[in-house]
Amino acid sequence: MQANELDIEIVKKHLRFDQATGQLFWRTGTSIRKRGEAGYINAKGYRVVMLGGKNVRAHRIVWALVHGEWPSIDIDHINGDRGDNQPSNLRLATRSQNNQNQRAPRSNSKSPYLGVTWHGQSKRWAARITVNRKVRHLGLFKTPEEASQAYVAAKREIHSHGML
Repeated sequence: MQANELDIEIVKKHLRFDQATGQLFWRTGTSIRKRGEAGYINAKGYRVVMLGGKNVRAHRIVWALVHGEWPSIDIDHINGDRGDNQPSNLRLATRSQNNQNQRAPRSNSKSPYLGVTWHGQSKRWAARITVNRKVRHLGLFKTPEEASQAYVAAKREIHSHGML
């Protein structure tokens, strides 16, 4: 069962939504599992609630409760905090727009900056950005800071939905 196949009235029957905090609470049940805030935090930092035998991310439930329909595309946390499900912090976004919000380099990166990698052959720092699934090379630089400045400038120009 897909989340968008769940009847929103059934969701309302089982969950109480605190508009001010964006938190979901169980309405029914007396088991320990159903006391307090609904769901759990998954490995990626999102709150997930089991509804109708399906794990549904809390921000999608909040969107459905506020707007009366399930979102057809991704939901973006405007401030980048996956735990902040206040309606004012949620917006619709394409997968591409949502992916632009990455704020830190991957954990296996040699660079402390997003969009910057070490180019061993030239012994310089390379800046690059992805646009419509294609990598755009921004140049080679002596320092990672210079490469980062080039990346940030390009990101601001290209990705209007991003957080920089």
